[in-house]
Amino acid sequence: MKKIMHKSSLLFLLLILSCSGSGDDEGQTNEYIDLFISSTTGFVGETIIFSVFDGEGNNVSTSADFYVNEVKISSNTHTFNNTGTYSVYAKFGQLTSETKTVEIMATPITFKQNVVVEDFTGTWCGWCPRVSEAVRLLKQETSDAIVIAIHNGDAMQFSQEGTIRAAFNVTGFPTALINRQERWASPQPSNVSQVTGKMSGKSYASVAMESSVSGDNLNLKVKVRMGYGYKTMKLAVYMLEDGLVYDQRNFTSYYGGADPIRDFVHDDVLRRSLTNVFGDDLPSDQVGHDKIYTRDFVYAIPPNYDKSKVKLVAFVTTGSERTIVNVRQSKLGETQDFQPLDE
Repeated sequence: MKKIMHKSSLLFLLLILSCSGSGDDEGQTNEYIDLFISSTTGFVGETIIFSVFDGEGNNVSTSADFYVNEVKISSNTHTFNNTGTYSVYAKFGQLTSETKTVEIMATPITFKQNVVVEDFTGTWCGWCPRVSEAVRLLKQETSDAIVIAIHNGDAMQFSQEGTIRAAFNVTGFPTALINRQERWASPQPSNVSQVTGKMSGKSYASVAMESSVSGDNLNLKVKVRMGYGYKTMKLAVYMLEDGLVYDQRNFTSYYGGADPIRDFVHDDVLRRSLTNVFGDDLPSDQVGHDKIYTRDFVYAIPPNYDKSKVKLVAFVTTGSERTIVNVRQSKLGETQDFQPLDE
């Protein structure tokens, strides 16, 4: 039995030795290279940086060769001058990295960025005048902030307000959303800059409207120009009305602290959506860089609407995202053009 154990132990030892590193196997952990790309998407004229690391984590980029669409380039940077999808790989000694792709798109066209504020409100809501006061202050600072008042539980209630409210997890009043992306922080009158600060950016889409009214019939043309290679986009069109007069509950010190505020003038009231409230899909063949989409609407304005106080709002979103890319407001009978960035 002892002899058998001795032979088994010897065999086990030999197996261990045969599997351990010897001269021929040293450096196996270094038998590959990793390719890293500073960005896998870019625009025409943009320079992208490539880096290579060996199996021990050493940066060997200065000693490696890089290939774009099978053509060796002179360094580890490359400026792409045409749109398309490019294959990139690297070589270091006898080693070749995996092949990665870089997508290059046309240089974006930039437009002026407008901002939309959606005010979830109601005449029964005693704290809602706080947002009304903030909106008043906002309009004193800029005409580029577009307000949509979505009423709940009163004579001005929008039929689909619950659908919008649920989509954005609005559970309390007042709540105001900025570009359907973030909440306007309370107290809103002290945080007007949260809205105006959004206007310093740029947008890659612009909206323009042209309308006319014959009797009660509205004829509306909405155009969307895209300055980026969007894959999908939605368009929403709303009808708003100013000057609706109803008493407003008030638990704040604004408006003299009266409760209720008698004959309060409600502006920017959402009355109708001419599309799905979250927007209709643009045809896929009409979406993309420097494309213009046009859609015509014909709508019979209800006779109880004051056409002199009716206005239109159109905005665009991308794909399944509900964040607003850009928005525009128009009076009835107005003809608009797209807004350049420096307007």
